[in-house]
Amino acid sequence: MKRFIKDFFIFSLVSSLILGLFFLVGFELLPFRVMPNIKYIGEGYGFSDIRFKEVDTLNDIDILFLGSSHAYRGFDTRNFDSIGFRAFNLGSSAQTHDQTQILLKRYLKELNPKLVVYEVFPNVFKNSGIESNLDLINNDIVDYLNFKSALRVNNVQVYQTLAHAYYKQKFKSQNKIKSYTRSNDTYIRGGYVEKAIKPKYTNFKPQKGWELNKLQKSSFKQNIEMFKSENIKYILVFAPVSSSFYKSIDLKKFNNFIRSYGNYYDFNRISNMNDSLHFYDPHHLTQEGVDKFNTDFIHILKDHVLIK
Repeated sequence: MKRFIKDFFIFSLVSSLILGLFFLVGFELLPFRVMPNIKYIGEGYGFSDIRFKEVDTLNDIDILFLGSSHAYRGFDTRNFDSIGFRAFNLGSSAQTHDQTQILLKRYLKELNPKLVVYEVFPNVFKNSGIESNLDLINNDIVDYLNFKSALRVNNVQVYQTLAHAYYKQKFKSQNKIKSYTRSNDTYIRGGYVEKAIKPKYTNFKPQKGWELNKLQKSSFKQNIEMFKSENIKYILVFAPVSSSFYKSIDLKKFNNFIRSYGNYYDFNRISNMNDSLHFYDPHHLTQEGVDKFNTDFIHILKDHVLIK
């Protein structure tokens, strides 16, 4: 028995060293197509690379926006700066509530916002979190929070990308930011991304049900508790989507769930959007749509005295 344990220990040690050597050689020498599970985003999609560098320089802001692309493409921080509010948009692509929690643990205390605007897109609650995990791993620091999240998601692609990103962080120099304009997108200081594209209405087919992902539901609840424990005022916002997309959602179930966690504003019932003018896809606003949405949102802020 002792011999078996000794042999097993030696085998495990040698195997670990070989595996580590394989990844080291792979990270340095092999092209990514040879290692398909490693998803490396050289310049962060949605400008996450720039956004996470900027947020690390800020403190004591007025408004913090959180959420998916509907947050960073929906709340133009210039519209809030122009009326005297220091705002930052910490949204990221397909940001699930599990990834929101990571960002809150990293940045909430320093940002110390007077108000958190938490964008709640229904489909995010169904999301496994793989895409947003990869986004954070590639574009923000890699720490124990990423490792814990990877275990919760339990996906090979996430594990291998995390290993590669950790290696880069420890042994490689950080990439310099190359451009604030990529394709039709422009990063605006404060975290917003402006899309230069003409309106394009697309009809959207009904979705099949709306079921909560247990991880996202749990993380969402914990995020709300974090705001309460830090005594930070927050509101929940469903940003405008096209009418066909809106009708495709099980709204009764979704709205009842969200309302149970705080003040909730569904801007699909507040903002009078035109599908042909204000959307470039079924659920993202054009700049004209963003400005209209933000004007309506600011009226709500002032009328309900949500921030002074």
